[in-house]
Amino acid sequence: MLKIKDEGIILEKTNLEFENKAVLNPACFQVYDITHIFYRAVNL
Repeated sequence: MLKIKDEGIILEKTNLEFENKAVLNPACFQVYDITHIFYRAVNL
């Protein structure tokens, strides 16, 4: 069984130009004690 933990908002606003319009489709995975997150960002 997979245990799911609600972490709430995990991405915060940044000053990175490529994320100006939207950040979407996050995917997370954990390797040992490190959690990695991949996402799409939009700057139109």
